[in-house]
Amino acid sequence: MKEAEKMRNSPEFKAAMKKMTNDAGYKKAMKDTAEAMKDPNTAARLQAQAEHIMQRGQEEVKKDAKSQMAHAMEAMYTDPEVMKEAQKMVKDPQFRQYLEQMTKDPAFKNYINAVSDTLDYSFTFFPCSRYTLNYTLLNTLS
Repeated sequence: MKEAEKMRNSPEFKAAMKKMTNDAGYKKAMKDTAEAMKDPNTAARLQAQAEHIMQRGQEEVKKDAKSQMAHAMEAMYTDPEVMKEAQKMVKDPQFRQYLEQMTKDPAFKNYINAVSDTLDYSFTFFPCSRYTLNYTLLNTLS
C-alpha cells in the first residue's frame, strides 16, 4: 500500500494522470460512459461484464500464484542449495521483519489463501512433511 501511495504522489504519475484526463479521447469516453450509465439495462450489462472480467482476472492470478508456489516448493525439496538459501533468508532479521510486515497486508493474506491448497498438496506430494519443512526452515530461528 505504501508503494502505491508513493507512486500516486510522484510528480511523474501526477503529470501522466493530468495528461490523460486532459486528452480529448478520454473526456469523450468518460462522457459516453456517464451517458450509457443512465440506462439501467446498459448499466447492468456493463456491471456484469466488469464482474466477469474481475472474476477471470482473480482466477488467473490465483492460478499463477499456485504455479509459482509449486515450483518454489519443488525447488526446496529437490535442491539442497535452495533449502540452504531459504534457511539463510529465515535467519536474516531484516527478512523476518519484512515478512512480518507483509503478513499484515491484506493482499498478502489473499495470496496465502490462494496458495494454501498448493502448500497442502505439496506436503503430500513431496517426501517431506509440513513438520519437517517447518523444522528445517524454522529451527534456525531459535
